[in-house]
Amino acid sequence: MNEIIYCRGGCGFRGDKSQLHYEPEGKGAYRKEEYYCDKCHEKRFRLKKLLAAKKNYARRGTQWAR
Repeated sequence: MNEIIYCRGGCGFRGDKSQLHYEPEGKGAYRKEEYYCDKCHEKRFRLKKLLAAKKNYARRGTQWAR
């Protein structure tokens, strides 16, 4: 039997686990299972890439300032 799960991105999409993308959230024993639809997963992926680029750019600037 398929378990119906809501998307954690806030869009309201409902589907079984095969239709959603799994992303673990938290660390260690406090890890949660979070599932995202295609649209919300892509949005989170783009946001993570943008934040990583921002952090790398900030680190590069402090390296040369010393």
